[in-house]
Amino acid sequence: MDQSRRITRPQISQLAPFYIFTDPSTVLTGNSALQPAIVNAARLDYGFKAWRVTVSYSLEEGSMSWIPVIDQQRNRQVNTIQNMDHSKVLNLSLYMPLKLTSWWETTNNLFVNDTETNLNLQGNDIQLRGVNYGFNVSSTFKLPEGFVLELSGNYNSPQNWGVISWNATGDMHMGVQKDLGSTWGKLRFNASNLLLTNDWYGTTRQPDNNLMVDLSMKFSERVFMLTWSNTFGNDKVKASRTRQTGASEERNRL
Repeated sequence: MDQSRRITRPQISQLAPFYIFTDPSTVLTGNSALQPAIVNAARLDYGFKAWRVTVSYSLEEGSMSWIPVIDQQRNRQVNTIQNMDHSKVLNLSLYMPLKLTSWWETTNNLFVNDTETNLNLQGNDIQLRGVNYGFNVSSTFKLPEGFVLELSGNYNSPQNWGVISWNATGDMHMGVQKDLGSTWGKLRFNASNLLLTNDWYGTTRQPDNNLMVDLSMKFSERVFMLTWSNTFGNDKVKASRTRQTGASEERNRL
């Protein structure tokens, strides 16, 4: 059993106070007063051969989430990130790699989350609870003539994030790779968002706070990529060591 305590610091974009207008009466902005969140967590792992079951519990004080707030004087909805009182998550996950045949392998991740969110919205204390579940599946098929086909997909049931209730989401990807040998490298074709389901739709229903919001986030359409990769130079030269510095950590937060 592992226990941990960590700090989650705001990203630069979450602190920036500039406005992004999504329509004439709705803006998105950061919060320069945002404070770091402290997470206390415990995790228990059990493994059987390559299978693994994990049970974890986390309590996050000051957890950060995007919250819609109504500016009645300007008749404007302001979507900004705020610190909530605390959030609790009880998670059960299962990792199952399977080799079904000599040419078909699959990895499967299943999870269930029981969440509780507590926050203060415009002077009113709110508690939201919910259970969500989902899975990630990836299958690899070894085909003749050096071809490899990979299919992957995921599903997430409806869930709460802050005061927003999001609809179920899912996605599916495909990749085909051809090994051209040690001289010519590898040729790969990828297709993402095959089912055009990589969009988010959410609602907020808080009549006591005069807050009734429907929102959607639409991402990219289907993307097709053809790439070729090869290794040049002397493969006996030792690879350079990767150094992790404080500046590197700051760049990752941007």
